[in-house]
Amino acid sequence: MKGMRVRWGDGKIKLTAGFRPGRIVITLLLASMLFAGDSSWVWINGESLTRYGQADDAAITGYARIPDSLGRTIRPELARLGSHSSGLIIAFQTASPEICIRWSVLHGTQMPHMALTGVQGLDLYAVDPARENWNYVGTAKWWERDTLNHDATLLENWTGGLRHYALFLPLYDGIDSLLVGVPVGHDLEKTSLFDELSKPVIIYGTSITQGGCASRPGMAYPAILSRRLHHEVLNFGFSGNGRLDPEMADYLASLPASLLVIDALPNVSADDVEQKLMDFIRRFRSRSTVSILVIPNISYGHEDDNRETGDALAIKNKAYQKVRKMCKKTGIRDVTFISSKRIRFDDDEGSVDGVHLTDLGMKRHADNLYPFIRKKIK
Repeated sequence: MKGMRVRWGDGKIKLTAGFRPGRIVITLLLASMLFAGDSSWVWINGESLTRYGQADDAAITGYARIPDSLGRTIRPELARLGSHSSGLIIAFQTASPEICIRWSVLHGTQMPHMALTGVQGLDLYAVDPARENWNYVGTAKWWERDTLNHDATLLENWTGGLRHYALFLPLYDGIDSLLVGVPVGHDLEKTSLFDELSKPVIIYGTSITQGGCASRPGMAYPAILSRRLHHEVLNFGFSGNGRLDPEMADYLASLPASLLVIDALPNVSADDVEQKLMDFIRRFRSRSTVSILVIPNISYGHEDDNRETGDALAIKNKAYQKVRKMCKKTGIRDVTFISSKRIRFDDDEGSVDGVHLTDLGMKRHADNLYPFIRKKIK
């Protein structure tokens, strides 16, 4: 096990905490070293716990979604978004009556149309793996806005004994360090949430896929699908930058997966959809036999009021249909295209700005996609 670097404020401490499979060795020395006067709690480095939502790629460091080597070959803005932790889950089990988290983010991202609890925050769920049942526990909240360091209590007064937990990480920022705290006298152990033999679902897309603008990490539509499917999902949503880059087709094709979902059309201009989508599918298929599910551009809340938007969506949908026919004509196998009618919202109440989805919109999008993804991976 590598030494674990924890940064909090200006201090840097090298830790050599050891663990054996299924149990982390927790010491009071760790707590006293990190936080003077905080000897009633023990703190576990998140990097020593089970992690889901991150590609099985040894080149990825920390809580990033892409390796540094890929970051050096793609557009800088795409590489920066790759450092965001959207879709990552930390899994552990404990009978502790309280759970606290202390974490540092990389960038301090703030946006006018998205809650900080979604941008930089954390979500805790209790999980019953045997019954594939997930229950919301709490969201990390804090008051100081202009700081990279946060701490929050996500569980208090629990008396029900041992449970498995899933901690969803920030959607629009990266994690520099993360500690999970429990009161002295309580153990906290690694755990498994998903079938270890099942390969993850990859969802490649835009800001909406990344989580914009869910109020908390657990409400991004890939996270909702992960819970409903009880299946690991890798979130490769890149805000404004899901542009069907050929480098991303190559990288995603290199990863073990049960399904690739392409939900990138909102970031592709109407005139480019036909060429870029066809090239991306061909490039991925030349390197991987994984099933592909392609999603058309979602409906926008203002498409009926803004003629330019409405016309662009109509052009995109025609190009989308052309690609579907080309795939069939050229014999590209195992590519499924969802009809735009199947993902259209019944009303315009699911967005924060006519485009990016609220929790309501995220749930609706997940509901629409769920039967298609379930059928493909089943």
